Parts: sequence; structure tokens; C-alpha cells
Amino acid sequence: MPNYKLIYFNSRGRAEVTRYLFAAAGVEYEDVRVTGEEWAKIKAGSLSYSLNKNVDLLLDIYYHSTMIEE
Repeated sequence: MPNYKLIYFNSRGRAEVTRYLFAAAGVEYEDVRVTGEEWAKIKAGSLSYSLNKNVDLLLDIYYHSTMIEE
């Protein structure tokens, strides 16, 4: 079971760099692709208006530049 979960829209967008980095490093992760309808539900209960989110066990990272630097 992967330790990471990448949550983003069902498109390339900003999460694509993170996907490339995971692939290059050989890191297993769960790639969750969100539809527009799902985003409306997530947005209502989210602390951030950004969907570019990486979940690492108990830590949620919301911005791709932060993920790249980690």
C-alpha cells in the first residue's frame, strides 16, 4: 500500500510535475483524479481552495512547489 496519495483534477495541470517526480524516484503513490462534481463536495469541507494536495500519512501538503522541495 502506498504511503502517498496525490489528489488533483482529472488532468495534467500542476500535479503532473509531482507525478513525474514520483515516477522518477520509483515512489509508489495513489493517484486520485477528481471530477468537477467531486471537487464541489471536497471544496465545501476543505481548509484550502486548492486541490493540488498530497497526503503523506498525517501531513497534508497543498502546493506543488512545496511538494517538489520536500
